[in-house]
Amino acid sequence: MLINFVSQPFFTLKRFAVLAVFFIYIVNSGAQELTLSEAIETGLKSNFDILISRNDSSIAAIGNTPGAAGMLPQLNIVGGENQSLNNTVQHTSTGFEIEKSGVKASSYNLSANVTWTLFDGMKMFVERDRLGKIAGLSTVNLHAKIEDEVSKIMIAYYSMMKEQQLLKIARDVLEIAEEKLRITEAKLKAGSIPEVEVMQAKLDLNEKRTALARQESVYANAKVSLNQEMGRNAETDFKVSDSLPVVYKPSYEELKKTSMENNTSLRAYQINSEIARLNLKELKSFQYPKVGLGLNYGLAQTNNQAGLYLLNKNIGLTYGLNFTYNIFDGYNLKNKIRMADVTINSSDLQFHFAQSLVAASLLSAFNTFTADLKILKMEEENSELARSSIEISRSRYRLGKSSLLEFNDAGNKYQDALTRMVSSRYDVKASEVALMKLNGKLVSGINP
Repeated sequence: MLINFVSQPFFTLKRFAVLAVFFIYIVNSGAQELTLSEAIETGLKSNFDILISRNDSSIAAIGNTPGAAGMLPQLNIVGGENQSLNNTVQHTSTGFEIEKSGVKASSYNLSANVTWTLFDGMKMFVERDRLGKIAGLSTVNLHAKIEDEVSKIMIAYYSMMKEQQLLKIARDVLEIAEEKLRITEAKLKAGSIPEVEVMQAKLDLNEKRTALARQESVYANAKVSLNQEMGRNAETDFKVSDSLPVVYKPSYEELKKTSMENNTSLRAYQINSEIARLNLKELKSFQYPKVGLGLNYGLAQTNNQAGLYLLNKNIGLTYGLNFTYNIFDGYNLKNKIRMADVTINSSDLQFHFAQSLVAASLLSAFNTFTADLKILKMEEENSELARSSIEISRSRYRLGKSSLLEFNDAGNKYQDALTRMVSSRYDVKASEVALMKLNGKLVSGINP
């Protein structure tokens, strides 16, 4: 609240000029207002954890294919050429004899091979589902990273907003202290008060100046923290909005339902439990035989300068089925299946434990949010009462109807009331962030 200087008897042309210069400075200041959505957008673009997590999610999505699950055939083309130089000695049963040195021989081969698993105990279908779950888990992990970053940016933004409003309050009470000193000096000249009251007014003014300098430092550091969360240069100058609306007022029953469906950590635990079950199915697939199809079409040719066959050439198709079935592996598969059952039990326990933690955290956060709303309402009422009180006390002191002690007491209560109201607004917004994060609504609408 700025003091209405025009309505006061101590208004002068000099004070008007100073005030005009102050407003011109504010208007022409290079600090631009940063909205919360702009802060979040800036932070998400530059956060290294999110960039890395987004790459991990892309890798998992790329690897989620039928081919990676083993459902598609494999086609290979194989070729080669070999040259040799030998000393050849051959004696046949017919009496034919060859003895020759420096005999050259060459061989060529070229073939196309197709292998296709026709049945593997349904392992390929299980693997396809497992790859899908892994891709989904990567997306959930990315959402978790985004949630963490968004919550940090929002808290830093609300913190700077609080310190910005507290800075305005410090400037406001400084103006009141300056006016109080002017009133006491005028009264001293008129001989209506002792000099000690002027000294007390000066002491109070110096105290307010010290508090303003301290608050300016706190505000500057809050700006540095928000710049850091956004990944910007710490010296970047800006200001934030003074508007702090409280519009999020969910019902507890609705929160209980949606948090169990949308909470990011619960979704991650649930997917891990589903992956554990798919791992068990994959192990059980090894209890069945594996049947595959093999096709080969190739050319093989050998050329010799000496020997029984000077040319040997084959072109043709080879095909057939292959069958593999493990009879005994030292109980390794049986033990792996038993361990997989235990892993499923552990993942289910972790999921249920996480549910209980979310439920407890939700109730605690909702209780805090509800209490903060009530406190804010009372503090807003108190601030209005304090505004009226300081105006009345100022008028009464100026007219000589009250003491300096009463004026000081009203000023202190005015500052305390506004400070508590600003802090209460911050508490409500911080509680709101905690609730929305538990409910999985913090990053709704943000494309991961």
